[in-house]
Formats: sequence, structure tokens, C-alpha cells
Amino acid sequence: MPPKKPEKLSRARIVTSALAVADDVGLDGVTTRAIALRLGVTPMALYRHVDGIDTIHGALVELVIAEARVLDHATAELEPWLLETFDRIHACLVAHPSVLPLFGSSAGYGPEALGVVDAVLGRLAAADYTSDEAVAMFHAILSYTLGSAAIEASARGTPSRAVPEPPDLAGRPHVRAALPTLARFTKGEAFSRGLATVVRASLAREVY
Repeated sequence: MPPKKPEKLSRARIVTSALAVADDVGLDGVTTRAIALRLGVTPMALYRHVDGIDTIHGALVELVIAEARVLDHATAELEPWLLETFDRIHACLVAHPSVLPLFGSSAGYGPEALGVVDAVLGRLAAADYTSDEAVAMFHAILSYTLGSAAIEASARGTPSRAVPEPPDLAGRPHVRAALPTLARFTKGEAFSRGLATVVRASLAREVY
């Protein structure tokens, strides 16, 4: 049997490898050298498919959102639709916490990301919320979602960063008492309950 031909280098393979690097060592470790090493090619070979690290950063956000299939559900009612959509966003960020810093930067404005924003604003517009109300609601829900994912990633230690040592809580009895709850506040059912609270407050126009 003849030896298997090496897989052809492509933009998709480069971005997938970049995400693997980010998952392993963190976003700072995503360099053309590290990606090329993982792919078994020279760094210069990458530039036939991507312009540079900024392009790769944008593609990472797009890949994470696409893999999460954020809008791939047929939930009918607005509140459950928002809960499912933002729960999927949270899940993809918890799975790939190293891309969190890219959200809110220019890297977070690709077609996939903008498609999610447009879909959320469109659902709110269809429910007779004004444009200003819809934007305020979107930011409130997204801020909670991103913040929860960031806290969970920090609590468990992101790649290349160990979980920090517990701080000295002497003289801080309220923090000490709340620490077990704080540690699990953004996970699983706790996140879902908080998300539901933010969504309901948003739909009641309490965030605007």
C-alpha cells in the first residue's frame, strides 16, 4: 500500500490548529511558529492562506461560534429562544476560554458573530422592542454570559495559567462565608438561573 499523502494545507486546517494551540497553551501562545510546528510546515507556508495573526484571531472567534451552532435551534417563544442561544454561547466559551479576550475586540466582528447579533436584535425587534431597547438588552445578556464564562475559566485555571492561590481572607468574614457559593455561581444550573433572571429583567425593560 502506498504511503498516505499528507493532508493539503488550507485556511481551515490552520485555524483549527490555531484553536488547538490556544486550548493547550493560551491565546498568547498562538503564533505562526507554533501553528506551523503543529502542522509540520514552515511559518511562511501559512501566509499563502492567512494574512497574519490578526486574521487568525478573527477566524478563531468564527470557528468557536460556528462549532457551537449557536443559532441552530428552532425554539419558538422569545424567552426560551434567548435562553438557548446564550446558553450555547456560554458553553462554547467555557470549552475554549482562551478566545474570551477576543470577544469585544475587532476580532469579534466576523460574519458568524454578526449573524448572532443580527438574529438576537431581529427577534427583539419582532417582539416590538425599539432599537435602543434591543441593544441595551443584548448587551446586558451578553455581558452576563461573557462575565460568567470568564469567572469560570479563571476559577479552574486557563491554559498556561494556574489556578491562583486562595487569598488571605482574614478580616473579610462575608467573603469567607460566601466563597463556596461564589466558586460555583457561574457553573451549570447556577449560570442558567442567573441567565434566566437577566433575560426576564431584560424582557421586562428593566435594563433600559
